[in-house]
Amino acid sequence: MDTLLELHESDQKIIFSDDTFRLFQDLMRQKAGITLYDNGKEFVRSRLRDSVIEKQFSNFKDFYYYLKYDKNRETELFNVVDLLTIHETYFFREMLQLETFSQHIIFRLLLL
Repeated sequence: MDTLLELHESDQKIIFSDDTFRLFQDLMRQKAGITLYDNGKEFVRSRLRDSVIEKQFSNFKDFYYYLKYDKNRETELFNVVDLLTIHETYFFREMLQLETFSQHIIFRLLLL
């Protein structure tokens, strides 16, 4: 436990360069269809920092290589996608969308 705490205290030393962020952008687009915008680097860093520490990587680039090439990457990729997504949708909460769906789309499907 002391080791994890120590790593959190030295968090500033975990390197997340712009080049590494671009690698994450490409990986997330390729593996999950998620677009990470250029202004989202700090969001990604904060969301993935604990995973980098947990896996005992000293920088984000090594974590990226793990996600890209390790034989056990699928579970961790799932976790990363989970961390980087908001889990909220408003599609079925907006009355206009529900009305459009019920009046136009369902009607056309019934005619097929």
